[in-house]
Amino acid sequence: MVSLRRAFDVTHAGQVITEAIGHSDVNDPELARFLAADIRLLTQSFADSTGIRRIEARFDVIEDDTCRRFHVDSYSARLAVT
Repeated sequence: MVSLRRAFDVTHAGQVITEAIGHSDVNDPELARFLAADIRLLTQSFADSTGIRRIEARFDVIEDDTCRRFHVDSYSARLAVT
C-alpha cells in the first residue's frame, strides 16, 4: 500500500485520493472508486463543518501505535477514519 501525506485544497481531494489509490495495492476498480468517493465526501464534510479549506491528508496503513502522535501535535481539527 502506498503512503501519502499531502496538503491540498479540498476541491482537489478527489484527484489527490484517486492518484494515491492508483499507486496502491487496491486492484479492484470498483473498490477504488468507492474509496475515492467516500474520502471525497468525508473531506468535503470536514471542510464544511470546520471552515478549513486547505487540509493535510494522510493515507496510510497503520500497523503500530501511531495513535500517540495524534495526541501531541497542535492541529485545530482532525478527522481520523479507519
